Amino acid sequence: MSINDTHIISPPGPVSLEASYVEGVEDAETAYGTQDSCSELSKHTQTAAIASLMPRLQAAMELLDRPCGHGDDPSGKVLDMLSGNITLLQESFMQTFYAKLQGLGVDTSSKLTLRLNDEIRLVVAGEHPDEQIINDLLSSDSALAAAFVEIAAQSAALRDLRALRALTLYDRASDAYAALARGPGECIYQLSLKGEMNHFYFTR
Repeated sequence: MSINDTHIISPPGPVSLEASYVEGVEDAETAYGTQDSCSELSKHTQTAAIASLMPRLQAAMELLDRPCGHGDDPSGKVLDMLSGNITLLQESFMQTFYAKLQGLGVDTSSKLTLRLNDEIRLVVAGEHPDEQIINDLLSSDSALAAAFVEIAAQSAALRDLRALRALTLYDRASDAYAALARGPGECIYQLSLKGEMNHFYFTR
């Protein structure tokens, strides 16, 4: 091939990045129906918004405020009754538990923590000089275990009902989430005590 036969290839013209981007977006919208999907999502978000449930949630909360007591307190309300039950059971549990620890010669001046494990059994959490003695007591004394489970269950109910009541105060999902996200969000109930001090609480 002679020089005269050589083909000269011209460089391509300038490429518009903006045009390429627009074309790509249009292709994506065509392929995935972006505009239609967004419209459908917005419709579902509006129809399934938490605000649409507020009237029913508020009605449910009103039921909790109606008198439904029994026994010595026929005018009691659910939340007040739960709170009263928890206080009574906690005080009775501590009196019984302290008496049994003293009877076994356990030194209560060392910090001791009890919790419900994955099998809903009451056990010592962490280290304690008399851990084995206390675990033996907890496994053999059904009254202590039953009372603690009752305290935990009613405490969880009270916590969640209060959270549900707080939820009804907000119209926007973002506000409701922000309020609830600041809550405990924990699922393990336990008791810590040292000397005459004791504290029942939820933790992770």
